[in-house]
Amino acid sequence: MASRALRLGFPSLLAIIAACSGDRTEEQLGVSLEALSTNGRILSFEGGIGGSGTGLDWKAAVGTATSSTTANHLTKAMALGANWNPSATSAPLSALGPLSGPPKIDVRFPTGYANQGSYWGQAALYITCASANIFNHYVSPAQLLGPTGTYKTYTLGTLPSNVASALSNQNGCTVKGRAESQQQRDPPRPRRPPHLR
Repeated sequence: MASRALRLGFPSLLAIIAACSGDRTEEQLGVSLEALSTNGRILSFEGGIGGSGTGLDWKAAVGTATSSTTANHLTKAMALGANWNPSATSAPLSALGPLSGPPKIDVRFPTGYANQGSYWGQAALYITCASANIFNHYVSPAQLLGPTGTYKTYTLGTLPSNVASALSNQNGCTVKGRAESQQQRDPPRPRRPPHLR
């Protein structure tokens, strides 16, 4: 039952990609939703989120992706679930312009999340910019920490110059966010059966 609680707890992970397109002040975050650019709407999860269909800003790649009103900024967040390592892929982005630093992500674990000892999971991004010949570039993940019920901001790995340049200058790049909840361990080794006398 403990492993089931972990599976059911982690799917409610709420994440917000906060700083892909630069630092923002609180005044800028308070802008009305009608004035959000397409990139702003996608990266702040204010548009459609789901598993399939047209016109969605985020689609589940593994597991489920749903819209949530338990948000840290603006009004919505994205909840990933129904898998040990759920992920969702964004709609194509327009060129983001100059980036201010590595991407950041805000994460909230739901109350009742069952971590694995000191391991809470990690959040990773995969960047694809086909026009720049970049496919699923893995951005070094952030190791997640508790507690449950509150948002915490994590900084992911620094983007290589070619990936940062593509995101800044190319249209059509996508971001896949992945929540990794299962700690990687050595494969189980067969144990000798006990001696019977």
